[in-house]
Amino acid sequence: MADKIVDCSNCGGACVGDPFQTILVKKAGFSIVSLFGACDKTAITKSFHFEVSNNTFYLDSIITVDYNCHSVDTVNTKVELKTIKDFGKINFIKAG
Repeated sequence: MADKIVDCSNCGGACVGDPFQTILVKKAGFSIVSLFGACDKTAITKSFHFEVSNNTFYLDSIITVDYNCHSVDTVNTKVELKTIKDFGKINFIKAG
């Protein structure tokens, strides 16, 4: 269900609290950004695109960025990108 795309308001961890950060609206869709953790943090961006042909939003990509609050460089930052090629075509209702 789509209600699981954004985690509960106290699931973000000790320093984050509510993991929901923002919704980014784009021309053909939107992205939901969440943040988890204390000093070791994980930022997750779930992006959806709209298909006019069937009037439905589909999960397009999931970007996960792991980093430490004490690292000012990108050496210790881990970025993982998953796309529709990795998880198949999932509509918004089933994405949660």
